[in-house]
Amino acid sequence: MRQKTSVSLGEIRSFGYIELLGIILLYSVFMSLFVPGFFTLGNLTNIAINASILGIMASGVTFVMITGNIDLTCGAVMTLSACVSCSIIDFSPLLALIVPLLIGIFLGQVNGLLIGGLRFNSFITTLGLLYIYQALAFLFTSSHYFSSTYTGWYSALGQGSFLGIPVPLLLFIIIVIIFFFVQEYSAFGAKLFAVGCNPINAGFSGVQPMKVTILVYIISSLCSSFAGVLLCARTMAAQPKTGMGFEFDVFIAVMIGGIISSKFNGNAIGTLLGVLLLTILKNSFSLMRLWSGVEYIVEGAVLFLIILIQLKRSSGDPK
Repeated sequence: MRQKTSVSLGEIRSFGYIELLGIILLYSVFMSLFVPGFFTLGNLTNIAINASILGIMASGVTFVMITGNIDLTCGAVMTLSACVSCSIIDFSPLLALIVPLLIGIFLGQVNGLLIGGLRFNSFITTLGLLYIYQALAFLFTSSHYFSSTYTGWYSALGQGSFLGIPVPLLLFIIIVIIFFFVQEYSAFGAKLFAVGCNPINAGFSGVQPMKVTILVYIISSLCSSFAGVLLCARTMAAQPKTGMGFEFDVFIAVMIGGIISSKFNGNAIGTLLGVLLLTILKNSFSLMRLWSGVEYIVEGAVLFLIILIQLKRSSGDPK
């Protein structure tokens, strides 16, 4: 019988979801009162689309982190996928969608085989692969950028709306819902937590840690590739620096979601809130025209705080 992983309302309150949502709302109200242009339809739409692209990537990485691993290649996978997609839009919009997703599946399998099959350290491995995949993007583009004037259904993926809701936001909501139910109520979700808790014991229980690890890395890279497609569809342009630094934004967003859960392993709803908080912070800094270094200072401070919280939890662990 699998262990129940769903979260009750009482548990949500104790974990801090309500508190984090309150902080996001209070900060947004403050910005709307004192920062001109924050509470406008155009800016809110911009926040929603940016959060959606970042959130789709973070959703995949959340699965990886639940298994006790990390994926730092997401930004480079997104970059390569966006460049490939943008380069073939005018030839075939359908291939511009399919080919990047196939690339994501392939790169995710490479990640998974190295980490799940050969048992390489996930941090070191994905850090090294990050530079390799980024180099592939530079080689593919010859350090130049691609652009397109295509205005058909492909561009609607990033620029269109349905019932007034941006398409990227709708896609993100669908992905969050699917990932939440998979994580909380499916047998695969139970396997994720089992592998993350103790892969050896999970193996004795009939779970195959290698297969689970490979699959979560494929899911993560597939999400990153799809995010690259959406980013390309939004701007109809791509260049080899498109996704540089996104991997750290994703990491911070997932970790923010992790610190408000009972275990420091991430979850779909926590990641959603982490993405929303990070996106609103970045957007407000831009509107206030603050020195660009402030953004990095704040992100570094948030990451440092996360590490301190994790160390405190570890020191209080009865093990």
